[in-house]
Order: sequence, then structure tokens, then C-alpha cells
Amino acid sequence: MLGFSGSLLSVDVGSSALKLVELERAGPHLRLRSCGVKGIRPGEDRAEALRQMVAERGVTTSQAVLGLASPELIVKTFEFPPIPRKELLSAIRLEAEQAILNGHPMSEMMVDWHAFPANGGPNRMGGLLAVVPKSAVAARLQLAQSAGLKPVVVDVEGLALWNAYWALVGSRDPSTRAPARLASPNETAGGIAQDSAPRALPVGLHTESGRDTVLLVNVGAATTNLVIAKGPDDLLLVRDLRLGGGAIGTAHEAEWLSEIRDSLAYARSKTGLRALDAVYVSGGFAAQAIDPLQSAMEAPITPWNPLEQLARDERTPNVDLALGPLLAVAIGLALRQPS
Repeated sequence: MLGFSGSLLSVDVGSSALKLVELERAGPHLRLRSCGVKGIRPGEDRAEALRQMVAERGVTTSQAVLGLASPELIVKTFEFPPIPRKELLSAIRLEAEQAILNGHPMSEMMVDWHAFPANGGPNRMGGLLAVVPKSAVAARLQLAQSAGLKPVVVDVEGLALWNAYWALVGSRDPSTRAPARLASPNETAGGIAQDSAPRALPVGLHTESGRDTVLLVNVGAATTNLVIAKGPDDLLLVRDLRLGGGAIGTAHEAEWLSEIRDSLAYARSKTGLRALDAVYVSGGFAAQAIDPLQSAMEAPITPWNPLEQLARDERTPNVDLALGPLLAVAIGLALRQPS
């Protein structure tokens, strides 16, 4: 039996829609209990809309995992020679300070990190670092709490997308390694996380053998999540673009494609990325994004519907599979393991 048993609700707050997924689990067994998408109008009370959505969907738990995306959210890998823990914390904090954008002071930022084996070999130690403005985390927590939910994890949407892919598509072999997440609401905001042990996923199925280099593109209305990875412990890039599917078919489409190309170029220069083996596209604008993306890259591009890979039984409510591409991040969030 692996970890948490019971139900967990994920909430993905987009610019024009709320998305939620409730997964029920008992050890390694997983079942979809509920899911849904609710459009929100400009100026609408999002907390009230979320409260109504939870009631309408018959959600059975108040424990919620929240997603967070922002162009100011930084996710990067780190690698050091073996050093004492005290020096490691200082080195990670220095990495965080160097990563901060737009002149934010360190006191305004939340930092979390996750250790896993370094690619440089046994004499190196590596991991993943996430840095985000505290105000962004606080706003997400306030939204969920105002809707009557109890946040247990705040996670980077790009990492949740990566998590969903490796749990549902990338592997069928079990592992205890899990991608990083931001600190839980009970952890000290802005403090370096004290637990560097890899966190187990309740249903995360990973393998060291699957080493294709994959680009995940989740296209929302106003933002785009990009993830490039070779495996559960070999993350090359996580980035949130300032443009989303709303740019497709407009004068801003070229700028959107340019940001994607620039992100690939950055990954090549910093990580040695050579070529992509596959591209998986999800999100509310996945269908519109396929043609522009095909003109911009040589790798095969596949629309991804993670709902098709989630087990359902006779107790599962009727699910509109067409919603699947919109729920990729929410599904990855729901696969998280509370601390």
C-alpha cells in the first residue's frame, strides 16, 4: 500500500475557467470520483463560483491541492558537489536569489526544493528549486479557503503537468520518486523546506528506462505551461508563458511561437537539449495549437487527453471525455501526496 488513502480534490484556476478533479484512492488503487470545468466571467467572484461548483459536483472532501502558474514563478534544477546540509541550505538560497525576476526582494518570495540524484554521477547532488512571490501563494490560499476548502498543497502547475504525464503515459513501473512541489500551507512561507527526501506519489508510476525527451504544452486562454523532461528525475525546463491560446489566430500568434522557440533555445544552451522525441499538447486551446506548433517544430505532435487514461468503474459519474485536455493540470494536482 502506498501513502494516502481517501479522496483529494484538485483546483486549477484559469483566467476564464475553474477546473477541478476529485480522485479517490486506497493505496495504489485510483478512481475518478468527479471532475468538471466552469467558465468564469470577468469580475465574477471566483470563490463563490468555486463554492457553487464544488456543491454541484457532489465533491466529498474539502482537502484540496491548488495549482499556481505565473511568469514570475521560477523552477530550475541545481547540482552541487556533496556538501553538509547547512551549506546545502545556503547554496540553495543563493540559487534562489539569483533566479528571482523583476527585482523582488528575497523576503517577498517563497522557496521550496526537492532533492534527487544528480545527472553528474554519484559524486554530485542535485534537485529542483521553485521560487514564487508569497503574494501569489497567499491569493490562491485565500480563494480556496473562502470557498470552504482546506488547502493541503500548493503546487507548480508545470510540475503537476509533468506529474500527470509520467503517472499516466510515461511509465508503468513503480518508483518512489516524485517531482517537487511548493510548500504546504502549514510550512513556513518563504523558508527553505527542511525535508529533502523524495516524496512518494500514491499512484505515480515512473521508470528509469523511459528516456525520450518530451515537450508538454498546456495551452490555456491567457497562459501556456511548458515542460521539457527526459524522465521523472531529469527535468530540463519548466516555464509559464505570458501568452496563451487567445493569441492563436491573432497578431500575437507569432510572438507566442517565438516564446516557445526561445524556451527551446534556452534549454539547448543550458541543458544540452538536442532534439525532442515527442510533443504532447493539452489545455482548452489544444486543438487550435496543433497546426501552429507543427509549423514550428519537427517532433511528432500528439493531442493529449489524460481522462482517457484514468480508470473508471460503475460508481464513476458520467464523464464528458471531451473535457480531458482541459483537466491535464488538475489531474496532475490530484495525484499529489499530502505531507
